[in-house]
Amino acid sequence: MDSIRKGQAYFVIDDSDLVDAIELAREKRLKLGKDIGILAYNETALRKVIADGITVVSTDFKEMGRLAAKHVVDPSRSSDIVPTKMIRRASL
Repeated sequence: MDSIRKGQAYFVIDDSDLVDAIELAREKRLKLGKDIGILAYNETALRKVIADGITVVSTDFKEMGRLAAKHVVDPSRSSDIVPTKMIRRASL
């Protein structure tokens, strides 16, 4: 991430981009959730607590595990959709 602008929201995939965005915001004295927005991909324990919480779009990992276990027990072919949800926090 090279730069950020007030009034924009940014979607980050990995933690290095998230750190870059937070650092750039701090350098420019921009407040997350007010001056800029950040939306990250997939929930992690750290995203709950850093910078007062980062909004995420995340796969339901509990359901993914349940379906994986089901396929181990019954390896027949199937097509399952794992739900995705948005967890809104202070960054957006």
